[in-house]
Formats: sequence, structure tokens, C-alpha cells
Amino acid sequence: MPFDVYSQAGADAKFLTEVDGGDLDAAPLPITLRRGTTAERNASNPILAAGEPAVVLDSGQPAELVLGDGVTAMADLPIVGDLTPARPPVNTLGVLGDSITDFGTASGTTFDSRNAKGYWVWALIRLRHRLRLITEAGVAGDTTAQMLDRLDSYLANGTPGWNLVLGGTNDAAGLVDLATITANLTAIYDRIADSGGRVVAVTVPPKTGASSAQNLRIAEVNRWIKQQGGTRPGLVACDVYPALVAATSGDYAAGMSADGTHPAPQGASVMGKIVADTLTPLIPALDVLPYGAVDTANLITNPLLTGTGGTVGTGGTGSVATGWQVHPDQGVASVFACSKVARTDGIAGEWQQVVVTSGQVKANFNVSGFGTTYNTGDRVYAVCEFETDADLAAATGNWFRLKLVATKPDFGDGFAGYDLDNNVDTAWPAATFVPRAGVFVTPVITVPSTATLRLAFELQRKGAGTIRVSRAGIYREGTGP
Repeated sequence: MPFDVYSQAGADAKFLTEVDGGDLDAAPLPITLRRGTTAERNASNPILAAGEPAVVLDSGQPAELVLGDGVTAMADLPIVGDLTPARPPVNTLGVLGDSITDFGTASGTTFDSRNAKGYWVWALIRLRHRLRLITEAGVAGDTTAQMLDRLDSYLANGTPGWNLVLGGTNDAAGLVDLATITANLTAIYDRIADSGGRVVAVTVPPKTGASSAQNLRIAEVNRWIKQQGGTRPGLVACDVYPALVAATSGDYAAGMSADGTHPAPQGASVMGKIVADTLTPLIPALDVLPYGAVDTANLITNPLLTGTGGTVGTGGTGSVATGWQVHPDQGVASVFACSKVARTDGIAGEWQQVVVTSGQVKANFNVSGFGTTYNTGDRVYAVCEFETDADLAAATGNWFRLKLVATKPDFGDGFAGYDLDNNVDTAWPAATFVPRAGVFVTPVITVPSTATLRLAFELQRKGAGTIRVSRAGIYREGTGP
């Protein structure tokens, strides 16, 4: 209907006004509203009375509401509301930032890993991978201005439903003025929100050895970020700084960083827990784990780890789930005890428990059948549920990780994917900082033509401690739960 014609919205609509004295039995007042397409608006372009509403209705586009001021032509009025019902964000994740974000990934010619130095890696594990990572955009050395410059690339493959944004460390180090930093972050937040994503704004971590001016800039940026969480609709603020900083300085607390700038695995775990605790009540639960042996898309034929017919390797004792093996990893002399533990949460299956006294141990399931069960070019990933006890030893080079490897006939890695990998020169967190339960999901790997021996699921523990695994799977991309 053209904008120079009024339409009645409905005979049953009613306003109670001073004219009818607020009488519920008074005759309904007709409601009139200018409405039409953009073309119709442009053709008539009326001047709306002060406070008069009008709606632009284009097919397939959000309805837009404007209010007149008695002076301005309608086409020049600002839009005051999108009348399309808001959709909840999808369960996808993007991470944008500098090297603190970038440290969450590592790759080489034969591997792709999510690293224990990545705060978002720990967050996903604690969230039980209810979010699917689709964009990792951490670049070492980036300022907020450079992050803003990369935003088109970050959003090029679609806006993630949830977006972890952490920037400002390098700005503070260079004493970039506060107004510039907040303007850059505002532009990033606005662009993501306008594209349909939720922003999770993470505060800037401490910087060991920072000057008083640099510490002040970090504090100013963090104060502003926290204010956005209380004033900007849809934005969630995660304040990680207080849990990382030393009590008497602006330095990292002991164990939280190895170099004074980036979180060590222990610091990253602390950050990940804060993010996960913040997001858990906001994101619907999503079970990404196998549900039983009838799940034929799963290449692991005993996903719930039932039975006791498996194999215990040298140095081990006890019982192992049928079709599974628990043995020393990479030939390292090890002492360990295996047992089956009943689940008490009402979910089918059993836990495979391994208590490592010393050495390096893995619980693994091998999938053979190259050319039939799997083939060159298949894109596959591994997933499992785990539990730990408070006895996991913290030491340099220790790890607790999931590895999926496409193996060559000489037993070498054709290609491998890791979740929660840890470098041999990096300290593993103290047990209190390791989740008591969570879900591992490896990156998707592509099977190379050389990997004709098998696919291997390997839950690995280096160092003493108790671990349990259940509900394990290997899936082709797009076929998992």
C-alpha cells in the first residue's frame, strides 16, 4: 500500500485514552499505520507527523520501523527498530585476536593441533564442544586496529553464532590512546553484531614487567570492556584478568605464564574455565558424543567401551574394553593399571579407567580396512568423553590429549590431529586446574594416500595420574551426532 495512504490495522485493536476515560467497554479506536515497500516510500516520501510510525515492508527483508518528527522526509529518517523476531545464535564459534588467541593452534606437514596454550581450547573442552569452531583468526602482534582491518576476512565464510574477541595487549604495550582502542573494539563488536553474531568480549590479561603507564592502559581498557557487558545488548563480557594477576603487582601470578605475555597452559585453563562458566547457561546443551553401537557412521565398533576382551600392554595390569588396547606410548617404559568402572549417570556404557604410575600410556582403538572402511581423501575426526582425578601430575612436557592419526605401513604418522596438545618444553597445569570432566574433539584431518595401515584413536596420558574414557568415536566430517 503506498505511503500516502493510511491502512487500518484491525477492528479489534484498541487504545485506552483520556478521551474514553480508560473505559474497557468503550468503542475500539481504529489504528492507522503507513506501510509499504521501499519503492513506494521513495515514490511518495511523506513527512510524518511528530511521533507518527511507519513501516517499510520488503519481501524477504526485515521490517523496518521509523518515527516521524514533523519535519524530515520519511526516507531520511533513522530506522528505530527491526521488527523481525530475533533468532538465537547458532552453535558455532569464531575466535579473533592476537597471539594469545593464535597460540591455540599449531600445524605442520603431518599434524594439526589445538594447543593447551589456547584459552579457547580449554573453554571448548569444558563446554563439551557444544560449539563448533569454524573460524580461528589469531595473528601474532596484532593491535585492535589490525584486528579491525582483518574483520572482512574473519566474516568471509559466514558470521559465527558466538565470537570470542580478545584484543588490546599490543595496543597497551605501545601505549595506544584509550579512545583509539575502544573505537576499534566498538567497530569490531558492532560489525559482528550487525552480521548476526553474539560477541564475547574477553578482557586483556596481565603483562609481566609492564610499566605503570602500560598497566594503567590495560586497566582502562578492561574497565571499558566490562562496561560494555552491562550496557551493550547481546554482548557478554568475560573478565579473566583478576584470576591471572599477581596479588602485589600487575605481573602474571606464578604458573600462569611462561614468558610474561602469553598464558601458559595453566593460565589458559583458568581463562577457559571463566569463558565456559560464563557461556554455559547461555548456550543450549548439545551432545556431540556417540550414543551406541547402532551408530553405523561411527568407525569405532565398541564406542561405549563395554566388555573386558581388550589387550593390556607391557607394564600394565587389569582389564580393558573389548577391541581396545592400553599400552605404553612410543615404547616408553611405563607402569599402569587398567579397570572397568560402571557409569552412574544413567547413560549406557562403561568407563575405561587407567591409573598411570609412571611413563607414557595410551588407550587406543585401531580401524583397519583402507579402501573399504576408509579411503584417501576422507575427512575424519575423533571425539570422546573423559574424566580425571586430582592426582594428575604437573610437570614440563606432560600431557593429556586426544590424537587421531592416519597411520602409514611403517607405523609413522601420515597425518594426525590433536585436541589439547602440549609442547615437550611446556609445563602441564597443576591438577586443580585440569577439568574433572569434559569432551575432546580433534580437528578434522584429511587421510593421505600414504596412510594405508589404519586410523588410530589414541587417548594419551604422559605422567602419573588417573584418567577415564567413554563414548568414543571416529566420524567422517558431517556424519557425527
